[in-house]
Amino acid sequence: MTIKQLGGIFGRNPTFEDVTIEGTLTFDGDIDVNSDLKVAGDIETTGNVIIATSGKGIDFSATSGTGSSELFDDYEEGTWTPSLSATSGSATISQAVGVYEKIGAMVRVGCRIECLVGTLSGNVSVTGLPYSSANITAGNVTTTPFFFENLATNSINVFGTVSSNSATISLRALTAAAATSGAFTQAYIRSSNPKTLIYFTATYRAA
Repeated sequence: MTIKQLGGIFGRNPTFEDVTIEGTLTFDGDIDVNSDLKVAGDIETTGNVIIATSGKGIDFSATSGTGSSELFDDYEEGTWTPSLSATSGSATISQAVGVYEKIGAMVRVGCRIECLVGTLSGNVSVTGLPYSSANITAGNVTTTPFFFENLATNSINVFGTVSSNSATISLRALTAAAATSGAFTQAYIRSSNPKTLIYFTATYRAA
């Protein structure tokens, strides 16, 4: 069956099988396709393309590649609430703001924390990531250095790592006198004003 671009209006809920369209087909409502929809040209929409089933998306398997999956099945953006944790105690946090983007399995987060040390004691971590990390033997390493203001102890670099199956970033610090990094402890966070400020962006692979 061929539908030619000659004008005309179909009634409500028409049903067709094996349709070839010559020209442009315009819909003012929804179109439900129960099988494959094959288009040789471009598809243009003034609305959204809605993936109605979880785990489905855009399949790039027709392109060359050696990956285990070429299905783009997720995009999301939003906010998360970062916090600080350590071996014991809690920090006094006056501001904690987090944003994120998830593209496929990759998650990019941004964060700003303004705090005083409070009763925090031990190795410090940032908690509350929007997604747990993937189970990767080597772990997920955040490669972007953190930016700090008003540290209580001098450091030339602060960064973080994300372990497998974790929603936490473990902080590390490198001092001028050290050949390797050490744990970022409560000693780096001020106990009185001006407050310590923590800024960072990080990328990791979600489970």
